[in-house]
Amino acid sequence: MPYRLILGLLCLALAACQGSNPYVASSRPLPPAPPQAATTFDASAYPAPARDYGRYRSWSWRNGQLPAGSASSDPAELADAVSAALDQRGLRPARNTRSDLLVSADLRMERRLRQVRDDYYPYDNYGYGGIGYNRYGGYRNGYGVYGSVPIIRTYQVDVMVVRLDLFDAGSGQPVWSASAETTSQGSPSERARALRDAVHKALDGYPQAEGNRRIIMLRRLALLPLLALLALLGACQSNNVTQDFDASRDFAAYRSWSWQEPALQYRPDDPRIKSDLTEQRIRQAVSEQLDQRGLRPAQGNARGDLKVQTYLIVENRQQQITTNYGGAWGGYWGGYWGGPAYNETRSVDYKVATIQVDLFDSRDGKLVWRGSAEQIMNNYPPGPAERNTAIQNTVAKVLANYPPH
Repeated sequence: MPYRLILGLLCLALAACQGSNPYVASSRPLPPAPPQAATTFDASAYPAPARDYGRYRSWSWRNGQLPAGSASSDPAELADAVSAALDQRGLRPARNTRSDLLVSADLRMERRLRQVRDDYYPYDNYGYGGIGYNRYGGYRNGYGVYGSVPIIRTYQVDVMVVRLDLFDAGSGQPVWSASAETTSQGSPSERARALRDAVHKALDGYPQAEGNRRIIMLRRLALLPLLALLALLGACQSNNVTQDFDASRDFAAYRSWSWQEPALQYRPDDPRIKSDLTEQRIRQAVSEQLDQRGLRPAQGNARGDLKVQTYLIVENRQQQITTNYGGAWGGYWGGYWGGPAYNETRSVDYKVATIQVDLFDSRDGKLVWRGSAEQIMNNYPPGPAERNTAIQNTVAKVLANYPPH
């Protein structure tokens, strides 16, 4: 009987496969391309070619100015440290000729918060067992293995932050950016040594010259333009995508777009976040996504139907995590054992990066559509390829639901 039932169900399944598909795909047609699209080449729709770092051989200071120092460091020390680090990577100072790279360096003082955990033993005077020896030569007193209470101490330290930017001398475009930090405490000689170490850390990812100038890929950008950021977005743990729009607008009427300057705004207005490299990546990602949705860039001085503006927002957030320890009951006499019960509450600090895209009607200047994607940033800095991929994916998620249905 079961075999007949199985055979009958199999025959029904095969018969269903022979029927026609009741589902029919349908979609709104894409608007036609503007007439000038047939004769205009839009280079922004194609990825930029890989940069040949091997052709850079010489450098000079940007605008002919030495870097500015700080209250605890002489500008000449910073200039010497940068020159020595570049020399180790095959870059020589230009001598009465035009250099291949323009270099700018910046040194500033910042304050950091550090946390240290100490284990406090409140039951050292009662002699109820425990593990290890106390300061009196006996066993550490306390109730079992949970006889300690953690104490979190927070203190401030001053650090020196070194930022280096390299620009192509021919085009003026930024080609590399990095930063690193080190402690500012100690004697003048110790601070000078720490400054040199920070400069070497900042340049650690720059391709080094080898024999035939073989290109070594950049392994990482060592700090925040973001930051780091868009680290930012470089290897993130979660996404939170939101959209909002004016339902009274006819989005099918929008055919072209142009940037509303500044095309990218930073929140907060922090030099560690600002980066021309990040802006280039966001501009290219937005241009590609709008093109896929039938929106063409306005040509020349023509006004587009939409004005586009983007934001990069980096926020510090904090979460409280509570863990329960000790408090077990039992024993031969039914007594209390296992250590005193207590709760440990820790504060976890993390960064959240958000890319936001705003579309304005160019006729009345009002916001008609907004999308954003929020991500939690990891601690390690991603490389240039990871940053580019992360921005491309994030912008695609932001504009996934445009035009709104």
